[in-house]
Amino acid sequence: VSSLAMKLAGHRILFFCNFDDIFLFFKKMLLIKESAGIVTAVKSILENPESYNENLIISQHSVNVAEMSNRIATMMDEQSKDIKLAGYIHDIGKICIPSSILFSDKNFDDQKIKIFQLHVLWGEVLFEKLSSGGSNEILRDAIGFHHERLNGQGYLRGLKKNIPKIARIIAVSDVYTALTSDRPHRMHYDKDVAITYIISKAGELFDSEVVESFKRVVY
Repeated sequence: VSSLAMKLAGHRILFFCNFDDIFLFFKKMLLIKESAGIVTAVKSILENPESYNENLIISQHSVNVAEMSNRIATMMDEQSKDIKLAGYIHDIGKICIPSSILFSDKNFDDQKIKIFQLHVLWGEVLFEKLSSGGSNEILRDAIGFHHERLNGQGYLRGLKKNIPKIARIIAVSDVYTALTSDRPHRMHYDKDVAITYIISKAGELFDSEVVESFKRVVY
């Protein structure tokens, strides 16, 4: 991640920060500083949510994505012990997004969408700083590529090809978990609606093999 990209991202985010955002950010940075690596850092953050919304959107979401990712991977005969952990830490960058955006009870406008999307960039930075250069490829790929889509309309890189398998698995788990959970701006969707949506986007947004395994998990 270039220093220029980080400066631009930081300036864009600071525009929306209030005092509480800054206070909570430094509080989490203290938790991270006292942690022995990425795993213990994420564990500390997820187990100490500051609000109901943080518990819902970061902590509980991460636990559910981890579980679903592990179940899908098992159906695919993927045996890596890091898959569940990858689902657990994939959204670590969200701690750098102002709560006024992350927990908003209104739909995002274009500017706020772009700021929200920066959680991927910040997640990569945190992972790099906490894991001595990001030696674990599965964890790094989960953080950096879980919002990429097969049609190239994902973020941050807009990839169509070469999306890591772990990111393809988490993409499905992430969307399903988000759709079937309450959010400040909407109530949850029925599970059948979420399942139908994901199946309808196989081969377009989501990896078809992953979707087939997802179907075996949920049906």
